[in-house]
Amino acid sequence: MSAQDARILASHNAGRRPGTPALQLELTPLGDRPGGAIAPDAELAHAAFEATRLVGRTPEAAVASTDANIPLHLGIPAVALGAGGRGGDVHTTREWFENRDGALGLIRAMTVLAAAAGV
Repeated sequence: MSAQDARILASHNAGRRPGTPALQLELTPLGDRPGGAIAPDAELAHAAFEATRLVGRTPEAAVASTDANIPLHLGIPAVALGAGGRGGDVHTTREWFENRDGALGLIRAMTVLAAAAGV
């Protein structure tokens, strides 16, 4: 348990009504996804930005938990590319995806792959 979690738990328990049981907290890690970063001027990042512009979109650098985290953590250049389309309510039971212009995601991925291969 982190120090912050312990302080919150202690604060809650200190304010509880007399005779009520103390709140207990047990944290179970579901996984470990260490982070990493790629420089915006790295060749692979540049290829991803250019591929995005190629399909008429505006590139966006963002910090997120993606499948690129592990290789980045290991020092291997990596980027995560959107698949095209639109979506919302991510990671909820109402998550949705509309495959509008989904082929643009494939074009971007193949363009980045070709650039990484030196083609």
